[in-house]
Amino acid sequence: MVQRASSATVLDNARRSLDLVDDAALAGAVERLTLRHQLETESAALRRDLHEIGDGRDETVLRQEQEGLDLDQLPGNIEREEVRQGQLLKDIADASAFHQQKRGELDVLLKGRDAGAAAAERAEANAELLSVAERWLLRSAASKLATHAIERHRAKVQDPLIARASLLFAKATGNAFSGLGVDYGDDDQPMLVAQRADGERVQVAGLSEGTRDQLFLALRLALLERRASEPMPFIGDDLLTSFDEDRTLAALRLLAMAGQKQQVILFTHHRHVVDLARSMREQAIDFIDL
Repeated sequence: MVQRASSATVLDNARRSLDLVDDAALAGAVERLTLRHQLETESAALRRDLHEIGDGRDETVLRQEQEGLDLDQLPGNIEREEVRQGQLLKDIADASAFHQQKRGELDVLLKGRDAGAAAAERAEANAELLSVAERWLLRSAASKLATHAIERHRAKVQDPLIARASLLFAKATGNAFSGLGVDYGDDDQPMLVAQRADGERVQVAGLSEGTRDQLFLALRLALLERRASEPMPFIGDDLLTSFDEDRTLAALRLLAMAGQKQQVILFTHHRHVVDLARSMREQAIDFIDL
């Protein structure tokens, strides 16, 4: 009876503290408090984990670093760094194995032979190593020169369509990209790449959705320009939905330039696209509201 009375007192105090009217409401409140305590515990554990994997940096610093990341490019950058890391580890392993081999050979030379003979063999080995290094440098330089010559030749014979699309792509991206290029894989098959203003070359799969749309727009306009017969009209339906404001304006200027030689019709249901087009007072653009 004493224990029951004590329990009842505890329940009464709890109801008054939580401003509840009956035991049913108290049960729900206790359940919510338990869940809140569990969530707070999990939150504290996650913050400890974040502190450990973030090299001691707090959440604010990590969020500031995240603001500068291009999430579209991040998977491709991680993949390239993993490949580079794998190659570096392989190079280190090969160098270590070569070092151990030469160290063993040196130990063999030093054991069971007089100092004069060992010194003579070391001098001979050093001379041979110097000769090998000289041949490697010559071949490396020849390889770089040959690669440079091949790249210059490929640039000279580049498809005029790609060359024109390169210029249009640079304009469509507001010069965030300097143009297009052609790389060759291990099987020597050509593949189209985009070149950033800083010289970095990015494969099409590594571009953001908006940049890919600008690339395809540049290719289509370049293809239409090369028609020897009567110019074909260009009709686009909401082509600019994946562009930000700056690139939308750049693409509109590109289409207006194309409209000087062929008919360009652009459908859109986005008011900001129309407003940007109206701001281009130097271009002759007709607006039709449907």
